[in-house]
Amino acid sequence: MQIGLTYAYKITRDFFAGIQRNLDYKTLGLAPNHIASRDFSPKISAGKGWSRPNKATALAFGDQIRVLYNSGDLIKLGASFKSKKSFSEFVFD
Repeated sequence: MQIGLTYAYKITRDFFAGIQRNLDYKTLGLAPNHIASRDFSPKISAGKGWSRPNKATALAFGDQIRVLYNSGDLIKLGASFKSKKSFSEFVFD
């Protein structure tokens, strides 16, 4: 999931610029393979069964800069630059 706060400015009648600060929230889920056999059979002993799924989350911040040129009816040109995101380490529950 990505959430951004954007500020845009109209430089001239045809030229616009904007900046955006992004916050990303990522999740990672690791689940057991249920095709594989369990640790122990519950019929023979208490058995552990399959391990619980592991879930992890991480946050990242980044920036984006955009420019747009609108000549009217004929042509619209735009460019965007997105910075590299720096994610925190995944934290497992």
